[in-house]
Amino acid sequence: MFSIVIPTYKRDQDLTECLESIRANTSLPVEILVLHGGFDSTREICEKYGAVSMLDHARENGKRVRGLWAIINEGIRAAKYDYVMYLNDDCLVLPDWDKIAASYFYKNDRLGILVLKSKGIGQVQEFRIARQSNGIPIGNYAILNKKANIYFDENFSWYYGDCDIVLQFAAQREYKIGCTNEDLIIHNHKMDENRKEHDSDLVQIKKAELYNNLKWHSYYAKQDLLFKKNVISSLCHLLKLHISYVCWSIKYHIKSFIKKMLHKK
Repeated sequence: MFSIVIPTYKRDQDLTECLESIRANTSLPVEILVLHGGFDSTREICEKYGAVSMLDHARENGKRVRGLWAIINEGIRAAKYDYVMYLNDDCLVLPDWDKIAASYFYKNDRLGILVLKSKGIGQVQEFRIARQSNGIPIGNYAILNKKANIYFDENFSWYYGDCDIVLQFAAQREYKIGCTNEDLIIHNHKMDENRKEHDSDLVQIKKAELYNNLKWHSYYAKQDLLFKKNVISSLCHLLKLHISYVCWSIKYHIKSFIKKMLHKK
């Protein structure tokens, strides 16, 4: 029925607790795919809980070469079931999560993504569906229908991917967006060195913000052109975004070049 994709990196205790909760609270057929850096201890945990152990190919010679969303996409593509949930390794599922989620897909065969009501998102300790400024839910944890053939945008290294995946469904009309009314996921947020590295990289955050704005204002501009609404204002705003993105990119590359030349000296 469900495949579950879990990326992890040197967090064996968290992964153990996550897998324990899945095995204890799941009654429908489930496949668990754990993507990791190739550590023997992680493989042993996968074997203990009957999970598929997959190399994430995220690092080469100790350097990160693939982002989070690329790793999750690899798991989604490898999943044998059509309904694929993605989880952090420090998440716990609540009893009957699978039966509750399945009921939404049974009721609507055109459901493309089901956002799961969760606690601990952004360290807010109450169950909720987080939403974007336009009211569309954020897919912090969700179940994707593989038939929709929509995957995470790998241009995002960390930020905005869980916002973008739902916006992709909003941009097409064939598959619908759903949210659970029931509480299903607890995120026991853990901050590690891997996460700190991303959270402290202000350059990547700014780049993701600019790319996200550019991508989605381009989409809305096309929609306005299609339906002949706010055409001039949409095009002007889109032009401003393009100029902002190009200026930032030039500035970033000049700084990088100078830094590189100084380092050589």
